[in-house]
Amino acid sequence: MVGPSLNSYDGAGIEYILDSLAASGVTMDAVSWHEFGLPDSLAVHINDFNNRKLLNPTWNNPEIHINEYSPQQTNQIPAYRLGWFYHLEQNDVDWANTACWDNNDGSTVWSNCLVGLNGLFWHDEQSPLPVFWLNLAYAKMLTGKRIFVHILTQKR
Repeated sequence: MVGPSLNSYDGAGIEYILDSLAASGVTMDAVSWHEFGLPDSLAVHINDFNNRKLLNPTWNNPEIHINEYSPQQTNQIPAYRLGWFYHLEQNDVDWANTACWDNNDGSTVWSNCLVGLNGLFWHDEQSPLPVFWLNLAYAKMLTGKRIFVHILTQKR
């Protein structure tokens, strides 16, 4: 069981939910929230959560899942994506997904939630965007680890 999937980190809110569940004998496998600030803000949130977790052993040590990271303004900038990779790795996040947003190439606007594999490709679903190359290089570095890709298909 994973939750609460908040729009932004709320340590007190997460603590309240986990305490309420633990009082009923229920524990979460993972906690989740979205990160739409700068990549280095992730460390502050992870440290806060880890401190709360140390004080609450009844939570049963849930994993940390970042449902979506990267605000729309920087989502297609490779240097920011690299910053996210760095901070996700440095803070031992167990699961993370980049956010999907609307893209615009000057003549076409498309939701990369539905086409373009979450912003890795143009709307033609074949031509790579700049962040694709960074993701590819990062994936090649992860020898021995699996990278999961979920493709959402839309019926036409």
